[in-house]
Amino acid sequence: MKKKIVSRKWLVIPLLFVLFVVLGNLSSGINLLDRAIVVGLAVDGGGEEIELSAQIIVPKNGGVSSQGNTFAVYESKGATLQEAIENLSTTIGLRASFAHTDVILFGSDFLRSGTADVLEYIFKSDLVRDSALLVAAAYDAKDLFKLKLPVNEVVSYHLVEMLNSNRDEAGQNPMTLHKYFYNYYTLGGTNYMPLVNVLKEEKGSISPDSGKGEDTYRLELSKTVVLSREGYVMRLDREDSKGLSYADKRLNSGTLGYRDEDGVRREAVILDSKAMFEAVAEDEVKLSVVTMCRPAEKAYSEHGEQKGGLDVGAVGQIKGQIAASVEACFEHCRQKDCDIFALGEVLYRKYGEKFKVRCGEDYLDKVRLTVEVTVFTK
Repeated sequence: MKKKIVSRKWLVIPLLFVLFVVLGNLSSGINLLDRAIVVGLAVDGGGEEIELSAQIIVPKNGGVSSQGNTFAVYESKGATLQEAIENLSTTIGLRASFAHTDVILFGSDFLRSGTADVLEYIFKSDLVRDSALLVAAAYDAKDLFKLKLPVNEVVSYHLVEMLNSNRDEAGQNPMTLHKYFYNYYTLGGTNYMPLVNVLKEEKGSISPDSGKGEDTYRLELSKTVVLSREGYVMRLDREDSKGLSYADKRLNSGTLGYRDEDGVRREAVILDSKAMFEAVAEDEVKLSVVTMCRPAEKAYSEHGEQKGGLDVGAVGQIKGQIAASVEACFEHCRQKDCDIFALGEVLYRKYGEKFKVRCGEDYLDKVRLTVEVTVFTK
């Protein structure tokens, strides 16, 4: 028995050797110190060239902690994305590595000029992870990397933190590469990205040191950009962006305003919200939104009467707000022939060719969306 155990142990050695060889080949033999780790990528350009800006970490010899890394921004250009990436490595002097790229920013000129080829290249290649976040910039994306933020000097990290921490709040609509890839091949092919705006901060508005010396800014994510397979289509405002949130994902934070029986403006906190689409006819889809809310303020007693709860009137106002936001979002996108809620996909999966025969290629003009909202209080 001991001999068998010893012989099996010796088999581990050649197996480990093979494993090291395979891993070495996968890494292309490039040492970590010879790589430029890209944490954020900005894509700009609206003409014949694509402009890339990369926020990178260059590891230093003798240290692997965050204090031992250098953050820098490098730029490159190319007729294609592949050429721009190759030129980026040449500019840096190290091989650009996108394995840790958490966010890809797209400039407004680039989105308006047509993004199909670049986006298709990104999600068909293994350039970045499927979990990378896609974000639209109000102006040139590269300018975001030059900002000084009082809460965090690294724009890429701060933007990812904002999207991850607020992803369950109405109006915040994160888009991953994986989800973009899925939406791209639905019947309507409509997609969206959160739009990042830059707001200049007054002195001391965020921290005591803000405003000393250099100007400081903060990022805001209350609007959304809608895209077809060809590229940019329209921009959704704050309310329409909330409508997209109620219909497209699960929410567990954020607030809704209402007026109590005395006419005082109050807030209800969203504890949970789920949405489900259902094809109920060959040209009709029902969206059921179920939301759990509680008052932002604690209930109190006044002259022996309980106050501050969500009464029937408050619940009715909340229902109306959610339904109105969803319907407005749908109608605005329908006018631009954008199937923002992928209703065509819902109908086709249930009715198949019957749906296509009844509604045709311009189905959005014929499809009806009904919104049913249920509000539970706590």
